[in-house]
Amino acid sequence: MRHTLIYTLARVVPGFINFIALLLYTRLLEPSDYGIYAIILSIVALLDVLFFKWINTSVIRLGPGYKDNENIFISTIIGCFVYVVLISIFLIPFAIILVPSKYQSYLLLSLLYFWAQAWGTLNLEITRSKLKPNIYSLMYLIRSTTSVIISVLLIYLGFGVKALFIGLILANIFSSFINAKYWLLFKVKAIQNSIITEVFRYGFPLSISAGLAIIIDSSDRFLLGLLGSENLVGIYSVTYDLIQRTIGVLLVIVNTSTLPIIINFYEDKQSKKLDIAIKNTLRLLLILGLPAVAGITVLSESITNVLLGENFSNQNKWLMPIIAFAILFSCIKAYYFNISFHLKRRTRIQLRISLLGAICNVVLNFILIPMYGMIGAALATLISFFLIMVITWYVGKSLFSLPIPYVDTLKITLSTIIMVFILSYISSGVDLIGLIIEILLGITIYFSCLFLFNVSGVRLIIINSIKRLLVKKRGGTDV
Repeated sequence: MRHTLIYTLARVVPGFINFIALLLYTRLLEPSDYGIYAIILSIVALLDVLFFKWINTSVIRLGPGYKDNENIFISTIIGCFVYVVLISIFLIPFAIILVPSKYQSYLLLSLLYFWAQAWGTLNLEITRSKLKPNIYSLMYLIRSTTSVIISVLLIYLGFGVKALFIGLILANIFSSFINAKYWLLFKVKAIQNSIITEVFRYGFPLSISAGLAIIIDSSDRFLLGLLGSENLVGIYSVTYDLIQRTIGVLLVIVNTSTLPIIINFYEDKQSKKLDIAIKNTLRLLLILGLPAVAGITVLSESITNVLLGENFSNQNKWLMPIIAFAILFSCIKAYYFNISFHLKRRTRIQLRISLLGAICNVVLNFILIPMYGMIGAALATLISFFLIMVITWYVGKSLFSLPIPYVDTLKITLSTIIMVFILSYISSGVDLIGLIIEILLGITIYFSCLFLFNVSGVRLIIINSIKRLLVKKRGGTDV
């Protein structure tokens, strides 16, 4: 819980800043500009997972096994990063040939962002593997806030959409300097081929799997641009990013804090603690995810009309709820059901599941986008993520059966239903104050229900905490 609270601050504060920045971007940029930015970002994200994901993922899973040989492991990891950067340089001529002329002016910035993003993420993962949430939080905060400040400033100076890439590049570089002490461990002679092989065997299937997840996540934007227009891509991407920076941020906190702990418990063969940690992972995902998705569904029209700029608010009322459920399914699959494959190092099976999901998504996009436009793209993503979530659960249980807290799951679902029922009878807010009141009311109702139903023993925890606080305040002792 301590780690979760620290990581929550690390994600929520920068997430709120990024959320505000997104609202500014919808007022400072045209939908077509944001559409270009979203397409390039998707391409870089795909290249990042294909080239660097295998390194970053392996740091979390394999790092705890090299506690006594930290300098060798870190040297090998940084060596892998340098090798990949050198390999990627040789792909520049192909990029010049393949990239459409209207995107050529963004090529250099995209390449610099590609390397900077990978380096920044690697430094974050090294810190996370060391179970140092405070340092991780500081690095993430610097990266997020620096990116937004520089981007907004450069937009006002006339750099347009290029300002967003410059901000991202500088932010990743600045934040990584906090981790400089690990760079000093790097020695070329310490690089071991056996560790490179181990890292590659474990991480590369995950890279391909993550790349296929990116295809599911972003093929809708490419095909919207191909079959529709950059304006549609901009509107769709802003809506997707808005939800990703709310629900996605909330749920990634759970994974960030719990996965390293779960892996350490598994490696140390602490089965009871492992069982509790895995159950708490699902509890936290549902406690945060279900009400967030339900709230967005009920308040989608208010959120769209109040928060997004005029050029971005012209969308179907079902677009936001569909995307919200798609992201929820994606996060439960990635942050809970994938645990089985991580613990058993059976990442190749994940690759096959992701391949099936990617094929399904592309086919559905070609069918549904011409028929329903942005709604079709959202439905394709929803169906694909739900499909691979179910398959991942079914296949994963044969490798490592994950415990499920059925009683708490039922209580969380019931609490969400009560919140939705009450909110649905309240008129939609027409301004920011009205929307904030509705959100606060929904949060109050939901957490009151969690307290009433005593989800995960929260009622007893709160009562005991209040008692200890009162005893401490009186200067007495708890007997």
